[in-house]
Amino acid sequence: MAVFHSLKYSAILALAAKNACVPGDLYYACDDHNLYICATDGSVAPAAGIIMSGGITGEPGPAGAASTVPGPQGEIGPQGPDGEGASSNLTIQSGNYSTVADDGTVLCTGAVAQTITLLSTGISAGQKFTVTALSTATATVTVVSENAETIENEDSAELYCGDSADFCWTGSNWVVQ
Repeated sequence: MAVFHSLKYSAILALAAKNACVPGDLYYACDDHNLYICATDGSVAPAAGIIMSGGITGEPGPAGAASTVPGPQGEIGPQGPDGEGASSNLTIQSGNYSTVADDGTVLCTGAVAQTITLLSTGISAGQKFTVTALSTATATVTVVSENAETIENEDSAELYCGDSADFCWTGSNWVVQ
């Protein structure tokens, strides 16, 4: 399923240069307010050049039958699987912050750049921290690991205006889910 990303245009270009864009995903450049789509070769193209707009002509088709009577109720479907438990451990931070073992979600609200340091000592594989950037459009949230472990084989991850990511500990490094 396609995913919507909100990043600065320079970050979108950096992903494309590393061939790290996901084909079919949409990338919104929050600084230039343009929408881009990732092609199957990993390149990004402005969606405005792909999506048809204006100048579409032709005869309209016949109107469909109108009805104000709803159809019959369908059968009740099977019960869905249990969902994941909600994180009750929410912390709101406006400055640099180091996570603790019982943190669940860190909301970053700073007006300037923030660094969130992920705890990696004394936690079990599978531990997850959610980091959400609720800061201004110009404030970057940089996520690093306390003992220089990598995050998706990188030294850090950056979140921008409205981004949120789940960082999951493998026991030796971090992956983004």
